[in-house]
Amino acid sequence: MIVTYDERVAATADRLISMRDGMFVDDTRMAGSYTRGLGGLIGLEG
Repeated sequence: MIVTYDERVAATADRLISMRDGMFVDDTRMAGSYTRGLGGLIGLEG
């Protein structure tokens, strides 16, 4: 689980759950998530 406001990090997920005022407001399965994963995004993969 990752909690973020960064859209680049969120793009690595296969599921996005949005909250507002402590309540779940949306649950979306991401079809085209970033294929390199979080490690590639932050420079840990070659």
